[in-house]
Amino acid sequence: MLNNLKYGFCAWILFFNLVQNTYGQDSASVRKMIFEAIQSKDTSSYEKMARSYFITVQNPYELSNIQFISQLLTPGKSQLFTELIKNQNTILEKSGISGLEAVKWRIFETCIAAFYSGKRSNGEWKNFIGQMENQFGQAGKEIAQRFYFTYLVEELKDITTFLNDIESYVIPNYKLIPANDINSYCWAIFQYSVKKEQLSQALNWMQSIVTTNNPLPEFLDTYANLLYKIGRKKEALMWEARAVSAAPDNQQLKVALEKMQKSVPTW
Repeated sequence: MLNNLKYGFCAWILFFNLVQNTYGQDSASVRKMIFEAIQSKDTSSYEKMARSYFITVQNPYELSNIQFISQLLTPGKSQLFTELIKNQNTILEKSGISGLEAVKWRIFETCIAAFYSGKRSNGEWKNFIGQMENQFGQAGKEIAQRFYFTYLVEELKDITTFLNDIESYVIPNYKLIPANDINSYCWAIFQYSVKKEQLSQALNWMQSIVTTNNPLPEFLDTYANLLYKIGRKKEALMWEARAVSAAPDNQQLKVALEKMQKSVPTW
């Protein structure tokens, strides 16, 4: 029934209070019913909805709440989003990297995705990263840089710039970059770099990822290949065998292991 209702803000507040009284604060049911209530696409009310929710729930910086609120806000137009950006440290403290990622991903969806889809030069990207930093602080800068380095490899094929600049981005932001992205950067370094120092740096980045609980097979594979390329074959074989064991149907991993066993380059 709620999907067919068109809530004005006053009606929504009455609805919100009703749900809160029925289900209590911090209930997942509240978020679910609010999402159903806003299917009318009345985006002009989203800011008020989010702010009302934010000041009402007991733990607004809890991960599920930050993820929910971020989806209602439009970066650059929302005052509440600006306030969230100013409280990045609190988000990080209360909801971890995942909470901050929810905010950053909203920046990507509304501000970066369209820019990424076009043909852009290095200079245009540098200017754009500056704009994102001016508008959204460190969060805007980091998420723009993240996609810039992906763009360098996948779209511009500018491996030289990537290899020259990647460390200046990853080193100060390492703890804020998702493991999947770290893995992608390290794989590119493995494929294209011939500098042992840079390969060793990538190895260090991957080490803390593969030593966590249940690392993905592709993470194990990247780590093993980096070990192999810098000459640590015995360790590489062990880690690549772990990757194969974790994903026995992955033929690429098996081929990599066979090449290592035969001392054939895997890059």
